[in-house]
Amino acid sequence: MKKQNGITLIALVITIVVLLILAGVSMAMVLGDNGILSKAKESKTAMKDATVKEYIGNAIAYVETEALTTSATVTDAWYKAEGSGDGATKFASDMAKQNGITEATMTERLSKGNAVGYTGTVKREGSDTAENWVSYNGTVKLSSEGTDFTSLKEKYDALKN
Repeated sequence: MKKQNGITLIALVITIVVLLILAGVSMAMVLGDNGILSKAKESKTAMKDATVKEYIGNAIAYVETEALTTSATVTDAWYKAEGSGDGATKFASDMAKQNGITEATMTERLSKGNAVGYTGTVKREGSDTAENWVSYNGTVKLSSEGTDFTSLKEKYDALKN
């Protein structure tokens, strides 16, 4: 009797089943709720938020410096930086455009002892609504950050007392 070389039907079926299992696991890792694509989307949102917070922090540092060097109020320096004051510098407004921010406002500044806080709103490209932000001693949080924003806002509100 002649010896036959090759694979059996059982080996072929087992190989196909293993490949299907691997394909299913791979698809779940890419497309699932905790998959690569959803993680990438979360990272993109976190990066945008970090950019906005960095912009606000830089704008605050700029207006504090501008207020100290020109004897202007911080509010006047903010509006000058945003391009709405006389002889406006374009530092903050150009930086805002580069970071997808269409509007940034400062609504209030409070200080007590060594603590300094700001509140305001920021509007991003593609959004019709403004988001609140708060800064307390250099830390900036956006309202989309939930409890982190709330706890920093409480510290800021304590400056009013």
